[in-house]
Amino acid sequence: MRNALCLLVALVACANEDTGPYGLRRDSDAIVDPGEAYRACTRDADCLLVNVTCNGCCARAAIAATLNERFDEEKEAACDGYRGAICDCDFAKIAPACVANVC
Repeated sequence: MRNALCLLVALVACANEDTGPYGLRRDSDAIVDPGEAYRACTRDADCLLVNVTCNGCCARAAIAATLNERFDEEKEAACDGYRGAICDCDFAKIAPACVANVC
């Protein structure tokens, strides 16, 4: 949980280059920030972990599960034109949580 919170803090703090219509932004390090609109929830089951990188490296964030398809579409658009390293990651098994109505 601590690593997920650190990731979210890091994502929010990044300087952003691209913004999608629902608030999706990509920083210069190929990390996509889902933004607040993607993270609204009322219970843990509302949240889903997603990969938030254009390069497949091991960075995830929790978003509202109902917005997964929209996130995938906007992430694809935000990562369009990404040219850089590609990772192969084996994610640790952690469960997302809804804390104070935020995934």
